[in-house]
Amino acid sequence: MADEATHRAEAFANRRIAERLLASLSNDPTALRWAVTATFYSALHAMTAHLIGLGVAVTSHDDRSIALGDLRNGVPPDAFKAYQFLKRRSTGARYYVQTFAPWQVRRLLDVPLAVIFDFVGL
Repeated sequence: MADEATHRAEAFANRRIAERLLASLSNDPTALRWAVTATFYSALHAMTAHLIGLGVAVTSHDDRSIALGDLRNGVPPDAFKAYQFLKRRSTGARYYVQTFAPWQVRRLLDVPLAVIFDFVGL
């Protein structure tokens, strides 16, 4: 399993890819769906880094969601809600071919992902 620093680096890398897709392929619906997915995985790695810092190991989406919702792990409600929101958007993009306008992707990066990055100190 990767360590906290590796997950933090991966959170930045996924955000960077989402930003790049949004900037260079904003008229491509598939690219925007991948930008949404990369935004979620940025959040996933940021939150996983937080859990690892507490000594909590997770190996699945379900385990991670349970751990993030556990008050003992110190995740504030707004950060948990932001994570769940991004997870739902990513599921919509990947499994239901939901479409997104560029402004919607921008908002995902600027609002819920920013809440998570602020919480974990990225």
